[in-house]
Amino acid sequence: DENHPATVSDIIAHLNGKGIQAVRQTVYADTNALIDAGIDIVVVKSTQNQYFMGSRLFEYPELKMLTDAVASSKIISAKKSEELVQKLCRLTSTHQAEQLRQLVKRYALSTACPPRISGD
Repeated sequence: DENHPATVSDIIAHLNGKGIQAVRQTVYADTNALIDAGIDIVVVKSTQNQYFMGSRLFEYPELKMLTDAVASSKIISAKKSEELVQKLCRLTSTHQAEQLRQLVKRYALSTACPPRISGD
């Protein structure tokens, strides 16, 4: 995402961590192919260019709203809710996905121990 752009070295390290061998030329060629295909990849020009997705199917506030709706739904089982949240998390960056997971955890904690009404 725009707050966590990646350099080519970052991309290569990420791919290597997943068992995929990559070289700089391949990353450059693949990035250009994605841009040519209409994917909104923003390039921040510098000594080490940085890349991030400019726009996605859903913006983060929309995903946050959908995640909140799924997590707070009384008609969706906990298991199905978790599956749906995981699918929503795949539509954004890893950093924003973690923020969505934290939102769900906070929601689960707040409903597990509702505030007490004074006078009980």
